Amino acid sequence: MTHHVLLAVSLLTVLCSPSVLLAQDAEQAAREAAFSELMSGCKMVGVFTTEGSKTLPQPETYELGEVMKVEGAKWRIKAKIQYAGKRAVSVPITVNVHWAGDTPMIQVTDLKIPLMGTFTARVFVFRGQYVGTWSAKDHGGYMYGNVIPAPVAPEPVSTVVAPEDPKPGVGAWTQYRGDALNTGVSYSKVPDWTKLGIKWRYWTGSYQSSTPAVADGKIVVCTEDGDMHCVNAADGKGLWKVMCTTQRGAGHGIVFCSPLIHDGMVYIGNRIGQLWAVDFETGKVKWHWQEDGLKPEIYSSPKVGELGIIFGTVDQKAHRGHVVCLDAKTGKLKWRCRTSREVGATVALFGGNVYAPCKDRRIYEIEQATGKLLRQFQLPGTTHCTPTIAMGFAFLMAGGDKSLAVDLITGEIAWEVETLCEDKVAVSFWNGRVFYPVGRFLRAFDAVDGREAWAFEAEHKLTPPCVAADGAVLLTGRDRFFRVIDKNGKQIKKINLGEPFVAGPILVDGVVYLTSDVNIGHHLFAIAELE
Repeated sequence: MTHHVLLAVSLLTVLCSPSVLLAQDAEQAAREAAFSELMSGCKMVGVFTTEGSKTLPQPETYELGEVMKVEGAKWRIKAKIQYAGKRAVSVPITVNVHWAGDTPMIQVTDLKIPLMGTFTARVFVFRGQYVGTWSAKDHGGYMYGNVIPAPVAPEPVSTVVAPEDPKPGVGAWTQYRGDALNTGVSYSKVPDWTKLGIKWRYWTGSYQSSTPAVADGKIVVCTEDGDMHCVNAADGKGLWKVMCTTQRGAGHGIVFCSPLIHDGMVYIGNRIGQLWAVDFETGKVKWHWQEDGLKPEIYSSPKVGELGIIFGTVDQKAHRGHVVCLDAKTGKLKWRCRTSREVGATVALFGGNVYAPCKDRRIYEIEQATGKLLRQFQLPGTTHCTPTIAMGFAFLMAGGDKSLAVDLITGEIAWEVETLCEDKVAVSFWNGRVFYPVGRFLRAFDAVDGREAWAFEAEHKLTPPCVAADGAVLLTGRDRFFRVIDKNGKQIKKINLGEPFVAGPILVDGVVYLTSDVNIGHHLFAIAELE
């Protein structure tokens, strides 16, 4: 008996030794890399059965985009799903992948897919085939088929390749909320949050109500007196400044929206209804466009779409608005879609469409290519909240007391939570969670059902958050503090900057940039790891 115990202890000692554990980690990393390579861009073509049904197995197809590990067992998959010849649905989903030796098993539990329903599945993938079980509310069955890898791209004829837009936070942050979906997520390298401190400050001379934009080692920030500043990201030294308004003075030319950097140009709107285009390298004005109306204004940060620059407009006297698309090079009007009330929020772009929240308690769905109004989604209250789009939903706040999700397939409200909230801000999405700045609270909700995961309380009203790649949430607010909240809702860093903020922070290449607001300060801050 003693011999057996000693043998078992010796075996455990060997299996748990650092060298063995490192080898196991390397083997698992290789398996996960191979799984990601196989599944990214593949087609899963097969059939599914329904238990108790007399019909033959029905066809199913899954067209996958990028398949990427997030952390632990969580993976993110962009999928286009089609069952039995019905309408295909494109949706990004988060799944768990567990391993039985060298065989991955994809697991989803009560996953809501817009238009199709809620599903649970366990699917094994091995040697180019898949097999598993599935279930819905009151039925289920089996599924099986082949995994067809993505075709190998042919060698390019030309060595000139068009540059791709960088991931937000990796070398650049070119637009409000980081991307066309307004997720507010930065893919920057993650600094040691506990070592953050002020790297430099740049004085702009006026209030700042918007986030900066970053590209090519330069930062662009706009102020409420109508000036656009370009600053060296390395040392905070000014490079150029230009006035982006034809009227200077109280109530005129004020810039409340954030700049867009695109194809060597910077775009910004102002409070007298003008959109300006400035050369990013020199600061010279290329053109400016004027909205018509009794009192036209632009609060909506510009986005770049299929045909050009897209943004919303406001006419406070006529109580109407437009969603506008301009040619990026010339500023000529491509199309204009009229709305029954003001569009003060920044639009989101998804699936070839524009999604524009309006003060008339609706979200307008507009075709990018034509400016044609497709649908209107009813909201429970007025809103100027910038929507975040993820997992087939639009997340926003409305009516001053509701945080909610709108199903973009059905147009119905998927869930809503009663919250005392500011409807002129924006929310963030990361890894199946949505982050709402609700007064002095930051509340994290499950994206599918709206269940609260955690809440963090500050001393004063908070700004729209930025979420880092490790799930940490970056916050500023009226209380003059910069904060880092970990993915579980615990504060891990707090810096008193001595100036109030209404615009949220951004994270680029491990450095946080943020702009202060009223009464004192007027600074652009860079916060980084300090030795």
